[in-house]
Amino acid sequence: MRIEAEQVVALAVWLVVAAFLAVLFYMGPVGWVVGVLVFLGALKFTDLSDVFDGEPQREKVNCPACGARNRVDDPTCDYCGHRLAASGE
Repeated sequence: MRIEAEQVVALAVWLVVAAFLAVLFYMGPVGWVVGVLVFLGALKFTDLSDVFDGEPQREKVNCPACGARNRVDDPTCDYCGHRLAASGE
């Protein structure tokens, strides 16, 4: 099994989230609410990054305007909307 850089980042995020959740648990109800928000944010991060999909990772290209990573077959940047030159044209 080959581990991609994005998977390492996602696992690091989950380790940090787990540490925060352990600390927030002892803060009482306010910490529980904040902990739930942190947990939901981490879930959204891993969902948006496509790290844990069953399909193999597709090749990516950097956006020339903002530098964000996008799939090669995307016509525009997912983050800033700039047209990507490497979209098959």
